[in-house]
Amino acid sequence: MTQSQGIPDASFLAEFGEGELGGRLWRGGLRVENNVYKMHKAKGIRSLTIALRDGLDIRVNDGTVEKVISDLETCWNDSSRMRRACSPISIASGQTSALSLSLVKVILSIDLFQSAMMTCIVNKISELGEDSCVDKDVAHTLLNQLRWLDFIVDGPALCESLLSIVPIISPSIQKELIEALPEILDDSTRDKAVTELIRVLEESPSMMGSVVDALGALGVGGEQLSDVNTSIISSLAATNRDMLPVTLKYLLQSCPQDLLTETVNALRHTLALSSLGPGVGKLCLDAAKSGLRMSKLVADHVIVSLKKLENPSDHKPADLWLLIALSDSPLHRKQAEVVFRKKAAQNVFTRILIDSAIAPFAESFVDIADRLLYFASLALQFHDIGARRTGVIFYTTLFRLLQDRNVRRKVISSLLDHTGTRRLHETDAALEALSIIATESENDISLLPFSALVQGLLDYLEFFNDFQLRQIWTALGFLCRATSKSKDDNSPGKLSGKDCSQAEAHNDPQDSAGGSELASLEILLRKELTHADTFYRRMGVIGASTMIKVLGSSVQNNILSMLLDTGRADSYSQALSFDELAENFSREPLPTKETAEMIRKTICLQFEKRYLKERSEMGPLVKDEMLIPSSLYGNLEGKDSEVCFSIAHLIRNEPNLDASRGAVRAMVPNLRLLCVLTLHCFDGSLSEVDAVIGAPLHLPLISEGQNLEDLTLRAKTDLLLSLFVAHGWMVELVNAFAEQESSELRAKCVKRVDHLLDITSKITLIVSQLPNWADTIFDSYSGTRASTKKNDGNRIRSSKRNGALKEKSNSTAQTGKLSLEWKRYSRQLHPSALSLIRITTPLSYRFTETDTELLREGDPVMETVSLSPAGLEFLLSELLQYLEGFLGSDIKFESPFVGSLIRKGSIPVQKSQRYLSFVQGIPESPLTLVRGLKVALTSLGKQLKRSLSRILPDSDDTGDVNDTSSLETDRKCIALCLKCLTICLSSRALCDGASQHLLFDVLASIRFDGEASVDPSDPFTDRDIHAAGNVAFEQLRGVLKSSLKPKGDDDPEDHEMRGASLLELEGCCGLLAAMDAIFSHCSGRTKEELGQKYSDVACEVLGYNWNSTTLRSRKTQKLIPGIIRIHVQNAKDPLAAIEALREELLSLSEKQANIENEDEGVKRVQSDQMPLLTEQTFFSFTVSVLEQYMFLFKRFQPSLFERQDIAFGVMTRFIRAELPLYTLARRHQNLLGPVMRAGRTLVDLFLKICLPFLREHFKKHRSMVIQVCKMHQKPTRLLQTLCAHSKFTRDTSLTSLVPPLRKSLELLLYRVKEVLQVNNAKGAFQLGNLKHRDINGEVLSSQHLQYKSESEESEYSSLALTDEDEDEIKSRTGGRSQRRTQNKSQRSSQRKQKKPRLGFASSPQAQKKRKISEGVDIRRESAKDLDLGSDVEQMNGEQRIDKVMEMDKGDEIEKVPLRKIKRRSKVIRDSEEEREQEEEEKGEERSRVKKKRTNRSGRHPLIDDEAGVDEEAEDDDDDLREMSQFIFEGEEEEAD
Repeated sequence: MTQSQGIPDASFLAEFGEGELGGRLWRGGLRVENNVYKMHKAKGIRSLTIALRDGLDIRVNDGTVEKVISDLETCWNDSSRMRRACSPISIASGQTSALSLSLVKVILSIDLFQSAMMTCIVNKISELGEDSCVDKDVAHTLLNQLRWLDFIVDGPALCESLLSIVPIISPSIQKELIEALPEILDDSTRDKAVTELIRVLEESPSMMGSVVDALGALGVGGEQLSDVNTSIISSLAATNRDMLPVTLKYLLQSCPQDLLTETVNALRHTLALSSLGPGVGKLCLDAAKSGLRMSKLVADHVIVSLKKLENPSDHKPADLWLLIALSDSPLHRKQAEVVFRKKAAQNVFTRILIDSAIAPFAESFVDIADRLLYFASLALQFHDIGARRTGVIFYTTLFRLLQDRNVRRKVISSLLDHTGTRRLHETDAALEALSIIATESENDISLLPFSALVQGLLDYLEFFNDFQLRQIWTALGFLCRATSKSKDDNSPGKLSGKDCSQAEAHNDPQDSAGGSELASLEILLRKELTHADTFYRRMGVIGASTMIKVLGSSVQNNILSMLLDTGRADSYSQALSFDELAENFSREPLPTKETAEMIRKTICLQFEKRYLKERSEMGPLVKDEMLIPSSLYGNLEGKDSEVCFSIAHLIRNEPNLDASRGAVRAMVPNLRLLCVLTLHCFDGSLSEVDAVIGAPLHLPLISEGQNLEDLTLRAKTDLLLSLFVAHGWMVELVNAFAEQESSELRAKCVKRVDHLLDITSKITLIVSQLPNWADTIFDSYSGTRASTKKNDGNRIRSSKRNGALKEKSNSTAQTGKLSLEWKRYSRQLHPSALSLIRITTPLSYRFTETDTELLREGDPVMETVSLSPAGLEFLLSELLQYLEGFLGSDIKFESPFVGSLIRKGSIPVQKSQRYLSFVQGIPESPLTLVRGLKVALTSLGKQLKRSLSRILPDSDDTGDVNDTSSLETDRKCIALCLKCLTICLSSRALCDGASQHLLFDVLASIRFDGEASVDPSDPFTDRDIHAAGNVAFEQLRGVLKSSLKPKGDDDPEDHEMRGASLLELEGCCGLLAAMDAIFSHCSGRTKEELGQKYSDVACEVLGYNWNSTTLRSRKTQKLIPGIIRIHVQNAKDPLAAIEALREELLSLSEKQANIENEDEGVKRVQSDQMPLLTEQTFFSFTVSVLEQYMFLFKRFQPSLFERQDIAFGVMTRFIRAELPLYTLARRHQNLLGPVMRAGRTLVDLFLKICLPFLREHFKKHRSMVIQVCKMHQKPTRLLQTLCAHSKFTRDTSLTSLVPPLRKSLELLLYRVKEVLQVNNAKGAFQLGNLKHRDINGEVLSSQHLQYKSESEESEYSSLALTDEDEDEIKSRTGGRSQRRTQNKSQRSSQRKQKKPRLGFASSPQAQKKRKISEGVDIRRESAKDLDLGSDVEQMNGEQRIDKVMEMDKGDEIEKVPLRKIKRRSKVIRDSEEEREQEEEEKGEERSRVKKKRTNRSGRHPLIDDEAGVDEEAEDDDDDLREMSQFIFEGEEEEAD
């Protein structure tokens, strides 16, 4: 130390010592304050830096640096000294500034000290950063000293040393160290830092948040980005939940393209986890919104991934979050809505899934309630029933989980808005959601604050239908119950002010179920029930019945008495009230037994008094000679039955038809209500009323020989009305007793089914002879069924004023055609009644009346009954109606025979299902319906076996084949069984995870070999379904094969009476359809084994020798496509199957040509290998083969083949099969349309699938590519010929197909040219002119085409251009402004021949000018107006006038005034002159083009889908001889 600087004082020596460090700092002017704080001060940072660096460059290796760092470490043994070393140095005046540095920063700014200093700092951080150290704050301070240095001497070493201490330091310092790396390191160490961070992430996943922040600040890119994201995704499960939002945001914003799938899967597994909690969950959703909005690539892949999910069980709550996040992006909002609607229609968003997605985060989701309500509204507006059900679940879940009052008000207001749209299904769903909310909120009275909003619906009751009224009154009823509960839970002493007064009002003892609200509702109901208009009485009946169910015994005395009093005065209201009460007491939630018993006693007394009569009192009841005598019908009790139910007394005791109809209207509803109440009161037993099913009916009946035409009108109406009531009576008896355990009751139900069929046939006969039958009967459900008319108030009021839905149109007078229309007004069997299908063995019941002489009269005997084929057909038809209506529109695996055998949806049932579901007890959801039909569905296999046993050739239980009616019934039963099996096995309801056991039971029931069905394993797995499906498939395949091989093949007569000939083609196709539905439930490995068997049996159906009636049937034409589809798509080599079918088609076509040339008398031509292929089925066969060929071509992916030569071989087979299919259109011109459509599709597929593959492998497989192109030009030339023929014949059905086909052909021309030119193969390619050929391939001379109009010629030439024409088109397209400077005459001629562009309407004047310029067209129109022959049509204008003048006056033509003829001739002459002028101008244009061609060279830009030939150039270039096509070297100019 120099003397001038003085001697260090004691405070300085105590701080830094007397070593090398202290001396340099003293010389640099650093001082230590002599006080408690001992802060550092200096004159300047520069002088201090110079002193520290002095002499180091010379003595770099003398150990000075080590001495300085050693002295510093010694000083830092005291943590207080270390803190002061990290504090800013006070400069000059003693004040620190933001620009002043700490001592540590000063030393780090010297390059020779930096490495050693950093090592010292890292060691101190590791030492002080341990959890047990009390000086952790010093470690944080030292770490801050490393930030924002001007330079880094050894960045990789610093990065490695810093991250090496991460495992040994405390979590807080770990987090700070990792987050500080981007501020410590420079860009040169970025890769090293990223690598080390990946290692840290793999070792410590809990550091995910800090690592992600550091990686985001470092800006990772290139190859490291995939490694980073892969590590993050693999460590995502172990990440701290608080770090998930940052991590997800980074993943979305930095996702590389090769990790899109992994990133989306990570999102789906991470979002919406219940363990996240409300706060973190909301932050994760916000991160997903931000990330998807910023990354279009990831958002698009999310949409694609969600679309690929087909099974509802594969969806997660995170999928709903992703859709919400996507909807926040304007770019993807529309796509998110489409995906959401599709998933909602598939019932993906179940109540469990929505609860899982919202319930754990309800507290924080209040902010996005509007977005959730938007999705709920979107689902509710959709027309699909599954989507509307999803909307109902959304609304009810949001109201239940989001407890914010404003949100709940928005939910109720949104539902009320939907009710005002006047859209039927939307209003139904909104009111259903409202009623569910009212039901669920009864206990917590959460809906009570919004009761005023709900009660506002009372002002618009007349605008709602029956189902909607029930929902409204249900909500109001539960509101009354909630009000009563609120009154009981809150005493007046606990409230104050207004609330207290309201509570006192509710404490009125007279208000036992809702206080004043209930009183006001009772007043409204009384007004409606006593209204003079039937429309309002109907509203009152529905409201009163619903309130009785909801409120129970608390209001039964008031409302029930009002309802019963109204029924006594009006039969229509009584019938409706009975049906409404019956339905209310048969659905959940069920009313109390006390209420049911009280109503039952009242109804039972009325039922016995009004309808029950003593048997001894029943006589013929003939008061008038013109009436029909009455007798007992359907007596199943014999002498034991002392009573009967008299319909005749009720009808005949009234003065007129209206009174008679009113007397019997409530009879069947009364029976239904009595049975329902008895079931409810006696726990499902009908033993109290079991005498009803066997008691006879007393009604007028005609004798067997009596003729209906001899009866009077009154007799016919009485007979029809009696039988109609009897029909409803039998239906309700079967509905009530079908599920009873007693075999005797089931036997009587079977007998009642036979009676039902008998009554149906009689009613049908009467209706066919009674024009005004609609005035006699009435709607059995009192107008509850949906009609085809709109449900507006005025129309409902007018149609229901008399209590019936009548259609008095003139069409009803057409007897015979509408003989089954009456069934629309009749009652239908309940799904539970279809359990009678399970009856396959005879049943017995006791009968006491007999005529047998061996037994005394009255001795009991047992009568045996069995389900007849006709009865089975009736039950199966009812089952099919339910399945088609509820499951037909929700098919998961579409059958090949949809449209021919299977209807995809029954529109009438769909439109009325909301009405039918309440009145007839039909379940509202398809899944509930399927479960309710379990007994019927599992019995279809037994009934199918029973019906097949009388037709199969190998069966011992064969019926009389000569009995045509029996065979026809068996065939219908077989067809119905197979249709029901196909629909239920293909529906989503049965394929859902919740109905797997039912699916197994249905599959296991299909056994025809007598062996026991397959038993499921424990636990139940998908393998059980696959095993049952395999067995069922083999069973049906065996049935079909045995039917195709009848006994006695050598006996033609026996061949016609056995096997498939009796089963008919429709039955065989029904077996194929059921096999297809079962095939979808087989495992993937089994499908490979069964596929070829499936294809072979379909081929056997094609090869069976069907009779001529089957071949001529139109049904056969519709069934052939399904058979060919099964045969081709399931074959081991589908392309070989196509080739075999093609050869059969060509062989039959050739055979037909030879027969026509030899013998004109032969009419039937049939294929030898496939007898189903005949002249009648040739068209359907060819079209089906074309469709399957296109299907296979679409699935062809040459890039998936391991060897390219195999791919080229398959591609060659495809192209080789194309040309023969096109040639069939030459002889069979009805195939021109399908061939041209298929041709365009196949050309487009070649461009999309094959051409990219050819371009990619051209260099390695040059000869193969050229060979493929050579082969493909032959079918394209034939397509050009077909286009020319279509224009030549002027067939309007074909001309519309020409432009798109030629556009595709032109695009193919230039794309092939591009491939060849890019790969330097221009020598193998040239453009030439195609010869004009007719459809038979004959060359046409130019004279054959002279009559063509100029506009049509331009269409030919526009798609066939040479190299020179291409450049001319380019110059013309780019030089439109130059053409506009031409003289006026040239522009005028161009406008005349220019056609209007597509998409712009042309004025009548423009159309007239265009017709004038087309000479031929206007001449044709003139000839048509003059009604002249073809000879006159080819004459010019003067010749036509002369011809008309020379005609005799006796000719039967239209008299045309001479001035009109002259005017037309003048127009023709003008058009001919203009056409000649245009031809001269075009000739000059062509010569000018030829002159320019000599100086042209270069390559024309390729024409693709976006840039085609300009229309002006098309119109200008209309030389037919310039039709061109690419021709390969070494080939003839034109190939046939």
